[in-house]
Amino acid sequence: MRNLIKPAAMLAVLALVVVAAGCSKTTGRKVNVQAGEYYTEAQLDSLSNGDKSKYCSALEAEKARLKAEVETNQKDIQTTRKSVDGLRGQITPAEKEILRLEAEIRTLTSQINQYQALPREYQVVANDCLSVISNRDDIYADATLQGTAGLDTDGDFQHDDQSSPLLTIDCASLPAPPM
Repeated sequence: MRNLIKPAAMLAVLALVVVAAGCSKTTGRKVNVQAGEYYTEAQLDSLSNGDKSKYCSALEAEKARLKAEVETNQKDIQTTRKSVDGLRGQITPAEKEILRLEAEIRTLTSQINQYQALPREYQVVANDCLSVISNRDDIYADATLQGTAGLDTDGDFQHDDQSSPLLTIDCASLPAPPM
């Protein structure tokens, strides 16, 4: 954003108003009004009428330039305010999305922590199947998390190729099926 109204410009306008009231005499030093140099009242009183006229013309030109600069800066302020108001409208949806994503991250983190706390191994016993194992409170407490698997009538472990990502099932210690 451009510099808004400069303090020096405001002082210059004030000085122009004060000095413009007393334009009439000459001093020996020359001032550059555009550079912000001005005569004191005593110096202004000592100027010749020609120098006073030139000085007053320079003050008027500087006053006009400063007024134009103020108008430009005011337009810039209005444009900037409109831009800021437009951006405020865009922040709200972005903030809502961030909040939604943060809530989702918290939910997923909680689920990960729950699954990490579950046992990593389970000793299969007779008549077990994955849905029964998955439904146990100390496993997943949800029978639908696993496919169908278990021991067939011969005591062999049968499954549908859906393996558990967190649970290793040990069937080696099962007793041999009755013959």
